[in-house]
This record gives sequence, C-alpha cells and structure tokens, in this order.
Amino acid sequence: MTRLTACLGIVWILSAGAVGADTYDRFLERFHGFRTLEARFSQSVQTPLGIEQAAGRIWIRRPHLMRWDYQDPEPKIFLLQKNECRMYTPSERQMVIQRLDGLDAEESPLVFILGGRRRLDEFFDHDPAAVDGARTAYVLRARSKDPVFARALLVLSGDPPFIDELTLYENNGSTHTYRFSEVRLNGPIAAGQFEFKPPAGTEVLRPE
Repeated sequence: MTRLTACLGIVWILSAGAVGADTYDRFLERFHGFRTLEARFSQSVQTPLGIEQAAGRIWIRRPHLMRWDYQDPEPKIFLLQKNECRMYTPSERQMVIQRLDGLDAEESPLVFILGGRRRLDEFFDHDPAAVDGARTAYVLRARSKDPVFARALLVLSGDPPFIDELTLYENNGSTHTYRFSEVRLNGPIAAGQFEFKPPAGTEVLRPE
C-alpha cells in the first residue's frame, strides 16, 4: 500500500505553565464522538532520502470510510473502505488496490486515529508535554511491544479541543506529520464521496 506521508521539522517555543488535566479527556470525548469529518490537511515525511510534502482535503465517515484528495504537488486519491485501500495516481494512470489484514487495520495508528476503529487510549499512554499559547501538546507512547509507530506527538487546539497537528515517529527513523485546518465535524457527507471509478484504461495493481 502507498503510505500516507509526512515530516519532522517542528520547532517549539513553549511557554511555562501546567497542562490542563482535563484537556486530553475532553479531546477523547470529542474525537471518539464524531461521526463525520471534513478538513483541509497538509502532510510531509522526512526520511534519510529527504522530505516529501503534500496537501489537500480529507473526508471521514465512520466507522470505515475515509477519502484523501491530494491537490498539491500532484493530484492523487486515496480511499479506505473497510479493510481495502485504493490509491489512484492520474499521472501514472494507475490504481493500486490492497487489503489490510485485521491486525494491520487495528494496529496502524493512522488508520485508527483518523478512522476511529478503536479508542486512542487503547493504543497509547500519554504524557503532557507543554502548552504553547492556545495549543496543548502530548507525547503518546505505544503500548504494544513492536508497533509501527512507537511514539507520537499530538497537538490540540480549540475549545473543545481537537487535533491541530499529529507527528508519528516510525521505528526506522522516518517521521510523519499531519496538520489539519477548517475542520468540520458531523456535517452531511454523501455516500458517493467515498466511491471512485478510475477512467477507462487505468492500470489496476493488486500487490500481494
């Protein structure tokens, strides 16, 4: 499966002060309570090979529908329907389709955090990091012994709080960062938003 990407490169100037004890609990209540989400996103990835960046729009309809429309630097469409992922790349006239095993679907923080399959506190322990103006940061540490992402940095903003920025640290040294804006929760999203038929002549690949 083509992975969603993101990057490290966050420099914090953090003010002193205690992190509100109830902020994380209020976030969990809001996060696990929403049924639909629409937002703008930007993402980047830093690996030993360099940095890649992208931006676009995302739609989620729980419990198992997700769509990412990449608009920059090139158009792409990523769909998650239950345990099947599809990535369409117009420039290559190619659609990659791959199924996620149950274990992959449950343990991938990205699928969980944005897809809402299970509760965040079932995957991670959390420690308050700091407060920076209107934003509150938490360090998340995976509970499983061999996770894809051993830790994450979750930044919340708003009242009630919601995800402003998420950084995932991969065991191989790669770092993924996602930023969200113009977030709308529980608005109407047509079922057709999560359906996509590639143009005639598109090469369809189903890797093992």
